[in-house]
Amino acid sequence: MAHAITIEAAAGTLNQIAVAYDKQIHQTIKGGLEFESSLPMIQCDNKYSAVNAEVTDPLQPYQADFTPNNQETWDAVENELQHGKVDLEFTAKELEEFFDSWAPQWFELDKDPSMWDYASAVISQLVIPRFTDNLNETSYKGVRVEPTPGTPGAALETFDGFKKKIGDAITAGKLTTIATGALATGTMHDQVKDFCMQLPKHYRLLPGVIYMAATRALEYAEDYAEKKPRTVAVISDPNKPIYRVDHYNKVIVPMKCMEGSDRLIFYPAITNNMIVGTRRKQSIYPRFRFQVFDRKLKVLSEFSRFYGFRFWDHLFVNDQE
Repeated sequence: MAHAITIEAAAGTLNQIAVAYDKQIHQTIKGGLEFESSLPMIQCDNKYSAVNAEVTDPLQPYQADFTPNNQETWDAVENELQHGKVDLEFTAKELEEFFDSWAPQWFELDKDPSMWDYASAVISQLVIPRFTDNLNETSYKGVRVEPTPGTPGAALETFDGFKKKIGDAITAGKLTTIATGALATGTMHDQVKDFCMQLPKHYRLLPGVIYMAATRALEYAEDYAEKKPRTVAVISDPNKPIYRVDHYNKVIVPMKCMEGSDRLIFYPAITNNMIVGTRRKQSIYPRFRFQVFDRKLKVLSEFSRFYGFRFWDHLFVNDQE
């Protein structure tokens, strides 16, 4: 017996699932995001500013006269939210073909399909994995481009990622790079070690992570193992390996979203300097809603982001993009 999938029934069931499994959906998304799963999340209405203050040395030799020598400089790092959305559209024919081709086991003779399994698959197997990949890539490589009215923009044009923010700060003279030269397979260990040695003395032995492209991190580990045979990996999660930088109290975290980049980013653990911004009173991740218009199922959601920093003085990067 054949059962038709109605676009109206699909929309109704999907909306029930989106509400019932909202927390689980958000955890699934966050679990696939590299920066967002480990960095502090900041909420704001539009902009978040962290005040950067610096003072001169307050210590001086004693004398009877009062001789103030303090000078303060004030600045702020401003992070402004940018807005993104998810708009998808499925026709009844597309949904029926998906059901017949990929999920015949969900079909039960002489029963109307509940479509809970089918509807769940539209979210979990189609929408979320692709969206998670998009947002993960955007967190580093994204460059915001205002869309042409009526025309969908590209995923990487939704938000400015960390790469763009770092590049802008370097251009503006707010961030000074550390020279390493282009990273090379046979010299990776020495280059990372040299990067750490060039950090200011207060940060040189400070614990923290060095973010770098996953392929480059693997090359570091192999170069390390060849030159100094011993275990370099730190196994806390086999699916998310990290690598030691001996003597400097630091570890390398491989980042898939940074693939193709030779950038090294040192993030001191105690500073909470790298941040991800979300909009107050708005869902952190898309809360999908489903509507039916003109015999088509439409999927809609809106959310906001910024990827930024609190203090430029606590950020250290090399001279490669």
